[in-house]
Amino acid sequence: MDACLSDLGSLIVILKRIYLLMQYAIVIILIILCTVDVFKIVLSKKEEEVKKYRSAIFNRIFACMLFFFVPTIIFFLFGVLFGGTDYDIGDIKDCWKSVSINRNIFKESID
Repeated sequence: MDACLSDLGSLIVILKRIYLLMQYAIVIILIILCTVDVFKIVLSKKEEEVKKYRSAIFNRIFACMLFFFVPTIIFFLFGVLFGGTDYDIGDIKDCWKSVSINRNIFKESID
């Protein structure tokens, strides 16, 4: 847990808080945009417009799901790339996970 006590730990805490806020914002935006697209599908008379809006909905959902897996993908890639070196990704990964336990990001101060 030494990584959480250093300057790198402070950076991880800030990045994690920004990431959590972005998760909430992306879900809200996804719901709004998909709702608008569903209304466009209902009001649309042309089949090609229906396909276009349906494709947009699936692309947005896929992009949102991909965003939620960014930390997992990053840790996997770092583990593969730096797994056999002196660089220890485990401390950073543990610090990231320990920050994710506290989801109340507005009350805790950054020291």
